[in-house]
Amino acid sequence: MTENVANGAGNSSDGPTALDLALIKSEEGEAEAQAFYDAFFNARLYIPTTEPEPGAEEGSVALLVADIDGEGVVPVFDSQERLTRWAEREMPFTVLAGHALIEHLDPELQIALNAGHAQFKLFVGEELGWLREQLGKSVRALDGEEIGEEPTILKAEAPPELSAALAPALARNTHIGAAFLVAVENKKTDPARWLLVLDVGDASEAIFAEIARDIGVAAQAALDARTVLDVIAFNPSEGPGLELLRLGIKPIYAK
Repeated sequence: MTENVANGAGNSSDGPTALDLALIKSEEGEAEAQAFYDAFFNARLYIPTTEPEPGAEEGSVALLVADIDGEGVVPVFDSQERLTRWAEREMPFTVLAGHALIEHLDPELQIALNAGHAQFKLFVGEELGWLREQLGKSVRALDGEEIGEEPTILKAEAPPELSAALAPALARNTHIGAAFLVAVENKKTDPARWLLVLDVGDASEAIFAEIARDIGVAAQAALDARTVLDVIAFNPSEGPGLELLRLGIKPIYAK
């Protein structure tokens, strides 16, 4: 995790964010509630930090935990300005995707989203446990079937909702130089299969795994039970990467 220091963003009022609007609509029904959780999974959250415990691994970051009525609560904000306004002073922070926070957070802790703001939400233990289960299902769904060494790539136009869901995740993962989204021939009619090929240069397997997980969570809002998305690394000398070049497929994202 990268640590930053708030720069005193001032006290100017801010309008509703996308997460605010999703939270307001979440009261309207199950689909709207799920849309809020999807938005939270993909939100970039500003989380105040404190000094790590003695003996902690060098370079590690400790999240600030507040004690509220005997419960440990981690305050998080969807903008740096909101964090600064809440803290009323300069404060170190780290930025994490919502899904990464939920995955790595101590199960005993709760999350307070935008404390002190009109659209405040407290995520309690049972709710967070359910969200971790949802994330587990999402990541397993991402794997799909084995794509094989030589999948047949089709020149099909990607669903606009899938491209739109992927766009912010592709942009925020700085290791991605280019991304190709193509349909893959499936001998069965169900599910439809899409292949996302990411050019991450010489990034390690561990970094690619984190990127693929972030991309996968972002894609879930646009996938249904009849659609599978596989994510692989681009290799121009063999397999799908070579086939993309042979077919002249243009990337859906490039730096």
